Amino acid sequence: MPIRALTATILVFFGGWLVLFFIYPFQRLPHWFWRYQVKELPYAWVLFLLAGVGVFGIHWILGHPRCWRRNLVLLMLFGYLTHLTFGLIEGQGMRAIWSKDLGAYAKDAIALESWKPVVVDYELYLERATEQSALQTKPPGTILYWYAFKIFFMQWHERVPNSEELLEFSSYFFPIFTYLAIIPLYFACRYLMSCKMAYLPCLFYIVAPNITLMSMRPDQNLYLLLALILLLSFFYALFRNTFGSFLGIGFLLYGVLYFTFALAAFIPLFGFLILGRVGVSFAKQSSSRSFFDFARYTFKHTQAAWGLVLGFLTPAIAAHLVGGYTIWERYRNAIQIHHKWKNIDWNWLNSLYFPTVNLLEYALWIGMPLTLMALYYFVISLKSLPFRIKFVHSFTISVSGVLLLLAFFTRSGTEVPRLWIFLTPLVCIMAALGIRQVRLYRMTWWVTCLWGLQFISVFWLKWFQDFANEEILIHTTLQELLG
Repeated sequence: MPIRALTATILVFFGGWLVLFFIYPFQRLPHWFWRYQVKELPYAWVLFLLAGVGVFGIHWILGHPRCWRRNLVLLMLFGYLTHLTFGLIEGQGMRAIWSKDLGAYAKDAIALESWKPVVVDYELYLERATEQSALQTKPPGTILYWYAFKIFFMQWHERVPNSEELLEFSSYFFPIFTYLAIIPLYFACRYLMSCKMAYLPCLFYIVAPNITLMSMRPDQNLYLLLALILLLSFFYALFRNTFGSFLGIGFLLYGVLYFTFALAAFIPLFGFLILGRVGVSFAKQSSSRSFFDFARYTFKHTQAAWGLVLGFLTPAIAAHLVGGYTIWERYRNAIQIHHKWKNIDWNWLNSLYFPTVNLLEYALWIGMPLTLMALYYFVISLKSLPFRIKFVHSFTISVSGVLLLLAFFTRSGTEVPRLWIFLTPLVCIMAALGIRQVRLYRMTWWVTCLWGLQFISVFWLKWFQDFANEEILIHTTLQELLG
């Protein structure tokens, strides 16, 4: 076995067991978001059947890569089934999926009689809401999303639901959005890898713990779908490289940020990818190694990308002039309230501690096997710098750069497996590129092993550190731990 194949194998299997060994020690860290608790799972035996179906599906899909329509339908159905199964094994029916701290969203949606107060003057609407409402840190699209499902319920049942009825009703439909995201994920991957390899990120997506276990949250369903539609559209614009295509991306970016500010992280990502694309082209076509030659080349080949800026500013200014909604003002208010709720003293010690904890927390909750395989390809990408770089390398470095920016500059006091969940499909792509780089013999068997370890990681986290806890925050400070 080649050295790189042996290295990847050790990393993957070691990572699978790291999840189990670190679940208890990590939760003792100050501000670790999920408490250790053993959850009763009376129907856990069903997971053996689900895993068997998954293994059969992997071999079937990778054995018939050209049948992409059928394969994508199978992946979406299996993802939906996996999501429901990990909830139902608690023996509480659908309540195990929707009995989270989401009642406030449902109550706000039920109290909202019309969409007009939200669209016309969102800040005035928030003033009338409770100070602790989660909507205080959200743009208007979040409550409109829940309001749409209230209207859907009323059309179906011809009456206004209560909060529990709306949550239970939505619990059947929200996961559909989660796994519809597999379609744009697959087609985005086709810009980076072959038809067969493009299924790998979709398979890993299904067994990413934070996607499977964080039920009913807009981060886990709507935001993921929007993120991957935006990524696919950006790839189309990037490789077409026309002013009109980038203009459309600007409009789409504004529309996405109307629903969630989390995807503002795509702004630096797009900038990195544009520079990466230009850098790859420059390395191939020019024999010059001068920085000034690269700067002139970059300016010449990024003029179309200014359409993105124009496309974003046009609806932003129009919304401000016509509807009084100012996106940057809403973002500033949301960040201030977020920091107020977290109530963290950002001294130099915490400024180093929290980024470290955030990265550990995120790595554990997307699965250590997936994390280590992605990290392996990140190292490979760094080695390609500066003159052997390909676009897949610049993609990997760009995603990693955004992850580090989020860790060190956004001041997120843990809970990042939910807040950064939109990056999880991109990490799945990095892991798939890692497997392609290794070129393992009998690739399907090794993909099955990585997928199986991820499946076990989901089960371990469900069993010992599930997202659904009543008291989830640990308010110990780092100074208390040290002193």
